[in-house]
Amino acid sequence: VDVAHALRSTTEVFRDASARGTRLDAFDDFGKNECAWNETARALDASATSDGRGQALSLELDPDGPNRLNAALHPTNADAEARLCRAAFRLVRGGMMDAARELCVRAGQPWRAASLGGAAPGPGGFAP
Repeated sequence: VDVAHALRSTTEVFRDASARGTRLDAFDDFGKNECAWNETARALDASATSDGRGQALSLELDPDGPNRLNAALHPTNADAEARLCRAAFRLVRGGMMDAARELCVRAGQPWRAASLGGAAPGPGGFAP
């Protein structure tokens, strides 16, 4: 075991991977549009009122809807949302802003990519 390598900070690992053009497997396990809240929409279409964990489902599925209404997403969407936020945060902390934006777009949350990019259109912006 290379102790020096093991002690490097997470940021250094991300920067090294970025410089080499290496994709980090932990961020590649998001399916296309996995975080698009489709299960919540289907549950609402089926007249569900609860997320199965005791909270009311959000009736508004715009980016601010669940927080504004203090309501929940379908558990599958809530779990994917938490994973995406953690993954994007790790990428941003590692200096990989473009990778974080690409991840958000691929996962179905282009609005989150826009917020990470300062909503700059075109090259270097949020557009996929």
